[in-house]
Amino acid sequence: MSQTMIDPKAWVAISQAIADHVWLIDNKLADRAIDLFAENPRLEFAQGSPVPAVYEGRQAVDAFLQARAAMRDIASRHVVSNIRMMCEDDGSIRVTSCVMLFRAGAGETGTNAALIADVTERYVLEADGIWRIGERIVAPVFKASAK
Repeated sequence: MSQTMIDPKAWVAISQAIADHVWLIDNKLADRAIDLFAENPRLEFAQGSPVPAVYEGRQAVDAFLQARAAMRDIASRHVVSNIRMMCEDDGSIRVTSCVMLFRAGAGETGTNAALIADVTERYVLEADGIWRIGERIVAPVFKASAK
């Protein structure tokens, strides 16, 4: 990992992609989020996730996002904080953040966080000049107690 200063344009583009990703999920448009992922992405929900899984490749990630979009009865809000970006030797940018997830099913109105996770992402600059998610790992640190 290099300590090279992040280009301000890259910082803004990646910050926008992070915000777009959670906005699409929270607004029941997860099926559109595939455009934020690189050509050959990897998406992992680590142990402690509600459904631990690894999705490798664009088709697998897209299938996951399509399934998430179909969950119309789930209300969610992702709150992202503590964003850090570091240049990697291969030109990608490693991003770490903390995500707090609020989630409720049909008829539920609770306000307790369902999950707090560390998220590690690797953004790659693709041939079209857009920074996209090459890898995303969601690693829960805390999760709500069972009722």
